[in-house]
Amino acid sequence: MKIDKKYIVDIKGKDFITYNGLLNQAHLEGVKEIRVVEMHVDWKEKSAYCIVSAEMKNGIFQGVGSGTQENCGNMVKGHFVEMAQTRAKARALRDALNIDMVAAEEMTEHIADKPKTKEAKPVSDMSPICSKCNAEITEKIAKYSQGMWGKNFCYNCQKIIKEGEEKGD
Repeated sequence: MKIDKKYIVDIKGKDFITYNGLLNQAHLEGVKEIRVVEMHVDWKEKSAYCIVSAEMKNGIFQGVGSGTQENCGNMVKGHFVEMAQTRAKARALRDALNIDMVAAEEMTEHIADKPKTKEAKPVSDMSPICSKCNAEITEKIAKYSQGMWGKNFCYNCQKIIKEGEEKGD
């Protein structure tokens, strides 16, 4: 199984897979169902745990995840319930897909705290790449995008960004 590099992040020199990468791979391999089996939230203690099952063609796999103010990254600690569920789903999917790489969302220093993504080293004869979706773009599109946003965005990502700006996002 080959995992797209855009789903691999570096946290303190170690590779982690993102939950989005696990979910993408699960869909590619025909996930049948991902379901919360049990969820417990203690609002007073601000903690939660979740048990999730993921049904694939090769069986049903379960994962357990917890979320507290202490074990969630700074940007997501207010969303400890959601983190418990995401972590449980990530663990179930890692087992289902036989991926031994830990999910970034399982870490206290979470992906939302901006770990570096893996990027190929620049090669002079390569076409520019979109900063959002990694699509190859022309020099003309890259130049326009650099002038507008200071980054390379493909035409489709530019449309999304422009729509967001018009809505005030």
